[in-house]
Amino acid sequence: MLSMVKKLLVLLSFSIVISQTYSLNEAVQVALENKETLKASVMDLQTSKQNVKNLIVLFYRL
Repeated sequence: MLSMVKKLLVLLSFSIVISQTYSLNEAVQVALENKETLKASVMDLQTSKQNVKNLIVLFYRL
């Protein structure tokens, strides 16, 4: 029963978020902010992959 209540609350919260309306300028601003966040995440991922490669090289040198 508790699980069902949690699911219902999640669904209701999504419907509230989805029902928000944006002006064109607001939508563009949100998209630009998300684009910057996405670029930063991609750069973080690339850095992490390079760090792993560097550690593997160091490990095999020892």
